[in-house]
Amino acid sequence: MSLFLISQGILQPATGGSPPSVVYSQNFNTLNDGNLRNQDGWSHRDGNSHLFQVQSSIVFEGAKAVSVVTDSAQLRRNWDSAVTAGSFYFALRSADVTKGAFSLDFIRPDGSDIGGIRLDPTLGISFFNNDVGSRASLVASPVSNQWYVVECQWDRPVQGTKMRYRIHDGTSWSAYTSWHFTYQDTWESVAGLLLIVWDPGTGPGTVYFDKFSGVNPVL
Repeated sequence: MSLFLISQGILQPATGGSPPSVVYSQNFNTLNDGNLRNQDGWSHRDGNSHLFQVQSSIVFEGAKAVSVVTDSAQLRRNWDSAVTAGSFYFALRSADVTKGAFSLDFIRPDGSDIGGIRLDPTLGISFFNNDVGSRASLVASPVSNQWYVVECQWDRPVQGTKMRYRIHDGTSWSAYTSWHFTYQDTWESVAGLLLIVWDPGTGPGTVYFDKFSGVNPVL
């Protein structure tokens, strides 16, 4: 079985670039246990979206997070307004890194995919580098049951349709990647989140997501 946990979302300024906007903050601690769909603006996109469950058994911080079995499900959350410059932190871990796949993607105002972070058995924790048209690993061989914190950063007015990333492995932060074109390279702003899970032929595993935030949770 595969689970993902999700908790707390805010946006943070892009370093040395355009003024940021804070558009979304949610730690899920005050939501009802059970189905995340139809709570806090999260809605069905495709598949078995009822698999996303608010729970309190495993969290990175706080009282609750959201879990999802990695078996063909998509859930989306539109933000109140689109953002042209910001950072987004979140924590993730997998109980078995050889099973299941998860993607946290940013979306444009029209709902189409910009790209984001993926966790799967092939490339570990990765992002799509459209400079070369393929994915690149942040952590090629993540450790099961280890929390990782990822930062995704964008600055549309200064960097164009590029993002950069870094990751904390439980001990220290990596350096930022270079700025890379995203999967969709014709976007003007980020307007929400799309969560996708699937079985890539390994059987479902268990993954956890928590702490969506614009504040560095591991200063």
